[in-house]
Order: sequence, then C-alpha cells, then structure tokens
Amino acid sequence: MKFRCLNSTQEVNVNTMPYLIDWDRVVSKPQKKVKDFLRPYWQGHVVLEEFRIPRTRMRVDLLSLTSHVAVEVSPAGSHSFNEFFHKNRQNFRVAVGREFDKAAWLEQNGFTLVEVFDDDMDKLSRKWFRETYNLEL
Repeated sequence: MKFRCLNSTQEVNVNTMPYLIDWDRVVSKPQKKVKDFLRPYWQGHVVLEEFRIPRTRMRVDLLSLTSHVAVEVSPAGSHSFNEFFHKNRQNFRVAVGREFDKAAWLEQNGFTLVEVFDDDMDKLSRKWFRETYNLEL
C-alpha cells in the first residue's frame, strides 16, 4: 500500500502484512481494552497494529485502513515528564514533538486521529466516538 512520507509529497510502498492486527495479542492492558471494544465494529476492517510510519521509528497503535481512523491509546504517563522514560526535559520535549509529527503524518495520509486517554477508558462507546470525534463505528 502507498503512503506519503512525513512532511513530504513522496510516496512509498509499504508491506502492511506484518502489521495486520491479532485481536487476541496484548501489547498493553489499555491498548487491549480499546481493541476489545473496537473488535465487534472493526472485525471486518483491514486493521494494522503497531504500524511503523515509513522512514521513521514512530508507530501508530491501531490503524483502520477501511475507515481511515487511527487510534492512539495514550496513558497519562506518556504525556508528562517521567525521568525513567525521558531521562531529562529535553528528551521529553523531543518525545512531544514526535507526537505532533505523528498527528501530521496521519492527517496528510487522510486518517482521523482518535486519542484515548486514561479518563476515556470507561467512556468507550459508540456515543463517545460520535460525540468526541464525530465518528460512526
């Protein structure tokens, strides 16, 4: 499948087969919870998991090629400075910048970005997707 490169008009072919979702695989508990919620709605979709954005080291948690929706499961700890993960504030700023780059790549490739934070986990529903992101599952 062809994708545009980050901040470029250049397109590259990507073999998406290695990224096809395994609905039973556990990457993290929060991501598994989101997958379990989406499964009845996306079972017939072509969905990629932990998809690596071409020519970067960034990954997208869940990517529906059918509905052009990307879901990022974002636990609270990933959006605040953590000395164990970031080592210093500069590394944290770089990590935040990567999140903006990821959002830009998704937009330039025609995907709607859905971010599911800790506070949203118990709200997951068709209504939440509709009201928060104007998306029908």
